[in-house]
Amino acid sequence: MRAISVSLIASILIAFTAVFSACDTSYVDSTDHMNEGIKLYSAGQISKALDELKKAIEIYPENHKAHYQMGMIYNSPRVSDFVKAAEAFKRATEISKDNGEYWYYLGAANHNEGNKLVADKRGSDAVKFFEAGRDAFIQAVSADEYYAEAYYRLAQIYRELGDISKAIDAYSNSINSDPTLTNEQGTAIGYLELGMLYLEYSFLDEALQVLRNGVANNPDDVQLQAQLGNVYLAQDRFEEANHHFEKSYETQQRLGGPNEHILPALYGLGLSYASLGDAAMLKSDIGGAMKQYEESSKWFDTFIANASGDSLQAQRIAATGKVTEVKEMMKELKEGKLPQFIIDRQKMESAPK
Repeated sequence: MRAISVSLIASILIAFTAVFSACDTSYVDSTDHMNEGIKLYSAGQISKALDELKKAIEIYPENHKAHYQMGMIYNSPRVSDFVKAAEAFKRATEISKDNGEYWYYLGAANHNEGNKLVADKRGSDAVKFFEAGRDAFIQAVSADEYYAEAYYRLAQIYRELGDISKAIDAYSNSINSDPTLTNEQGTAIGYLELGMLYLEYSFLDEALQVLRNGVANNPDDVQLQAQLGNVYLAQDRFEEANHHFEKSYETQQRLGGPNEHILPALYGLGLSYASLGDAAMLKSDIGGAMKQYEESSKWFDTFIANASGDSLQAQRIAATGKVTEVKEMMKELKEGKLPQFIIDRQKMESAPK
């Protein structure tokens, strides 16, 4: 009886070893094909890279890294097949359920597809992808509570879905997780987007606090400085607005960077100097007003000369109208005339009460 038991145990061990060896070999073979796929993609051979990754998955379907790498290729700018990317990332999350990075990229693929549909004027079709992206990002931050990028993308999706309160919370969590999180251009995106969101809804004190904190942590951030100037401008605090617009411009000149990043500061300088000119006129400081209007005209002209593209058309038109108005006031002042808004103000003040 004992001999039979020993024989049975030995048979089971041999069978288990054979199965394990087969699995181990298939995983190694799968990994080899996956690594070859990564090399081919780096060499720009996308089709061959995908073929290698498909072989890797065929050999060992539970190779979650191969599914992930396939998703990364489909999600890349060179391919931009976000639906297939989402399918690959979803399979990776099914195999490795607690991997926050897999959930993040599943969210990113769905978010990218939603944005693509919005750009194609198919907003109603985009909603299901935004919702899928939202759910994936929630899983990502559940796996890693300090995943700043996931909180940031989650906030963007909440904005797309119209849930502003949750967008504010997600942006705040992104900032708290990593106050120095920046995009490829070096902009502290959490502070910037949250500040702009508050400004959009006229929560000026909140916008001011967020952007001041952002500038304190990222003093050379050109876009944060310009947006802080916009908040001060909205509060009619023109000197402070001017300071931050100039700081934005000076920083860009010193450090360089994309030209489009400096455009908000150029436009803001035109507005702030024009407002300072108006303030000087109300104090009957004609000489001071002329100096401010000259600066305003200079900055508006600089903005118009550098602003291009359809997305800036409305601002170019507004700047053109404003600089025409400013130059007309300068002409009137040189001729000894008062601008119309001063005449109207004097009439109001002299009218019987």
